Amino acid sequence: MKDRDSPYSGKVFQRSAFFFLTGKIASSILTFLAFILVVRLLTVKDYGAYVTFIAAIELLIAISSVGLYWVSARYLPDYRIHASGAQVSHLTYVLLFVQIISLAIILLLLWFVIDECLHWSDLIEYRNSALLLLIVLFIEGIGRFIREALLGSLLFQGVAQIGLVTRNFVFLAFLFGLLFYDVTHLNYVVWAELLASIVGLVVSIFGLYFKLKGLSSNTNEIGWKEPSTSDFFRTGFHMYVSQMITLTYSTQIMLLIVQKYLGVEMAALFGFLRNLYEQVSRFLPATLFFSIVRPKLVASFVGGGGVSTLTKNSNAAGKLSYFFLMPMILISGLSGEYLISHLSSGKFHDSGYLLLGFMMVLIPFSQRQLLESTAIAIGRSGLCAAASASGVFSFPLVIIFVFSGMGLWSAILALGIGHILFNLIILYVLSRRDGFRADYVGLLKILGVTLVSYLSVLWLPSFEPEWLFYFLYCSVSISLFLFVSWLIKPFSRDERERFNKFTKLRVFIW
Repeated sequence: MKDRDSPYSGKVFQRSAFFFLTGKIASSILTFLAFILVVRLLTVKDYGAYVTFIAAIELLIAISSVGLYWVSARYLPDYRIHASGAQVSHLTYVLLFVQIISLAIILLLLWFVIDECLHWSDLIEYRNSALLLLIVLFIEGIGRFIREALLGSLLFQGVAQIGLVTRNFVFLAFLFGLLFYDVTHLNYVVWAELLASIVGLVVSIFGLYFKLKGLSSNTNEIGWKEPSTSDFFRTGFHMYVSQMITLTYSTQIMLLIVQKYLGVEMAALFGFLRNLYEQVSRFLPATLFFSIVRPKLVASFVGGGGVSTLTKNSNAAGKLSYFFLMPMILISGLSGEYLISHLSSGKFHDSGYLLLGFMMVLIPFSQRQLLESTAIAIGRSGLCAAASASGVFSFPLVIIFVFSGMGLWSAILALGIGHILFNLIILYVLSRRDGFRADYVGLLKILGVTLVSYLSVLWLPSFEPEWLFYFLYCSVSISLFLFVSWLIKPFSRDERERFNKFTKLRVFIW
């Protein structure tokens, strides 16, 4: 199949990226506003319970996935390139059916043990909210799978983003209603979550149905061999094992540990910082475009490009994420305390360096997603499971750190160590066995420029008003970062041309 005729061609990828970017920006703005409203609506204790419940829901959605997200990412692009529309639709609906059954099993099991879980976590007073959130778990789990795994892997980003933006808009609208009527009870925030998830699911289901209905009915491409059930199972099993091991040192598990051993108020602070961390992570290119970069990486390999093309795409995406992340790290290091105090309406103090620690964790995390996708494309799903096993050391580490009196730093350090170990193992094996070569020089240039930009502004004297000082403080540092990056050029000429061609603007000069 010629590239221009492929559903993953450069033109299609560009259009999908446009829908994804516009939708993601709109959704992220809505999510950020909702995040600020929730922390201002609830008391610190209620907010601590809320972020703990949301972390548990995210954890349970991951557990219920049984590797289906990665099966979708690996095989739906393969089917859409080579198979008929009927086969693509059949595989899509089978994956959705399995996901629904898995979520239903999780829901039923939790329904019978919810009281024991709440007693263990000292949150039994929030039982009514917890029961409502079990329904949110089921509805949101289906909606998220449709948007991220199915529509994302098929590059139907326009529909996926409409569903996501609608969901977040409805949630924000309900929160504004609660603020207007001065309703501050956690139950009402949970009802807002439930209603928003239902609306988002309905929009996503209809979008998926009509998109699949419009697929071409052409027969299989000559010479293409349909993957066997064992291929699906092997990829799903390896990635599920990897995911389950990774969850032992995820932010969700860390938050549950913090809530149990450090108390609900410390969980509130950790949850607040975690939400800021995730807001930033969503705007990193490796994360922001993950739903389209991942199928593009797979398509570049299975479509005949081989390891060399895969390496070029992965390195370019990795450096671009670093390049966008470093200004966020500079802002966190220079004005983290000021930002946290004002965003939380004065509820959290003395936590600026904790935010910087979270931002530093994003350095290995952003690369991890790309390395996982690269390994999956090559066919080394088992490597991801093996590499994730190294992260089991993070779980006992956080417990040791907590009882050593390190507070929230316990969770932050354990997160970073887990991602770093995973990356090192994947890089070592892919470089030795498959010829993958990470662009270490380009990455080190970006890190070095960041350090120079940070140290160069520390001598600046403070002045009033405070907001203007921090604005100029960060602006000077980021300007230095961009200027020095332009001088030393961490991106190759080919990468700069590709970025400019993609955006149709010759503005990327670094």
